[in-house]
Amino acid sequence: DYCHARNLNDGRVSYCPHFRQFAVSYLAFISSNAFYGLEDDSAQNYHELELDSICVRVTSEKNKSIILAEIAQQVIKDMGSSDMRPYISRLEKCCRDPKLIASFRKAASRYEHLYPGKPAPDADFYDAQGNVSSISTYKGKVVYIDTWATWCGPCKREIPHLHELEESMKGENVVFLSVSTDKDINAWKNFLQSQHMT
Repeated sequence: DYCHARNLNDGRVSYCPHFRQFAVSYLAFISSNAFYGLEDDSAQNYHELELDSICVRVTSEKNKSIILAEIAQQVIKDMGSSDMRPYISRLEKCCRDPKLIASFRKAASRYEHLYPGKPAPDADFYDAQGNVSSISTYKGKVVYIDTWATWCGPCKREIPHLHELEESMKGENVVFLSVSTDKDINAWKNFLQSQHMT
């Protein structure tokens, strides 16, 4: 068909924005077809499939670098604080562009402190009485942090379910911290009082 007939390795069209758009869309289509129905539906798995698709179908180093640079921002955005080391390892096997690899490493390094197994960054939280609590206070425990706000309907509807979860895990090595993002302290305190929350 038409898409299969397009040459993703044609160096004459490498810098054409229409080629880049077509190549990214076509490769995303192939990756999406491989991705749907898989048990692991994480962004990391999708982007690893996408990278594999690029590595198999694009042999021109120049075109490969251009296509990978085109998707880089979306990959980094989607993977966020996920451990990008497996992705970068795959990238190094596929691509010989040191600047592109370095840009992925730099982006990933911003989130390394959030990777699984790393200590959580410390933060202070205040209760309605002004008492301070820090994440480091709960070292060695699983810390479940729920963020919410008085103006957020879905957040407020989730509160009873959070209480159920807390109740079901009593006696476990888990601490629940419910953190409001409200800027209006009075609205926050009034809501806590109306809901009998501490």
